[in-house]
Amino acid sequence: MSALSGWLLAVAAWSKTKQTLVTALMATSDADSPVRSYCGKLIRDTAGDLVTRAQKAGQIRADARADDLLKLTHGISYAADHTPGDDGLAARMLGMVIDGLRTEPS
Repeated sequence: MSALSGWLLAVAAWSKTKQTLVTALMATSDADSPVRSYCGKLIRDTAGDLVTRAQKAGQIRADARADDLLKLTHGISYAADHTPGDDGLAARMLGMVIDGLRTEPS
């Protein structure tokens, strides 16, 4: 679980610091772009591996899906980017999501 939660926090932090890069990539390439396809696959595969490992260890809910967690993480990043003055917002919100994934209370 610590690998998954640490990775989700890193994705949120990366999203915040690389927002200009992500925006430029999305604006200048289509959905079939090899670069976009590769980056998306790498992120999805990593998320899938981490979710599967945590599920096999009995640490997170069996119904958790990697694509759902990525959408939640990106939504949280977006909300944090549009809430000036609250630097801890993304970490707090991700903490709530991560706690909701656990099979046992922390």
